[in-house]
Amino acid sequence: MNKLLQAKIAGVRVLKLRGEITEDQFSFFVRGVNHALRFIGLQYDADNHVILEATSAMYDYSNADLTQIKLTQLAYFKRGFFLVTETVENAGELPIELKDESEIIREL
Repeated sequence: MNKLLQAKIAGVRVLKLRGEITEDQFSFFVRGVNHALRFIGLQYDADNHVILEATSAMYDYSNADLTQIKLTQLAYFKRGFFLVTETVENAGELPIELKDESEIIREL
């Protein structure tokens, strides 16, 4: 599943490299990816383009923070979050905590 997620994330990274999305949009996409991955003990390292075991240094995003960002930033956050959620769900590994968080994120 990690390789599949890395490939899907790489597709969005290509959009950034082509200039089709901004660095800011990609950053919020990665934040969404990492927000979802933390529920399964993983994180995406954007510098090395790999999914790793989560570390204690991983930033924990608060849903309250998401109410104060631009709509386009929120859209990219959600895109990253739901990319992970759907991939995990299709692999049959969706934890109840991630499912519950999906409902909260969907409502933002």
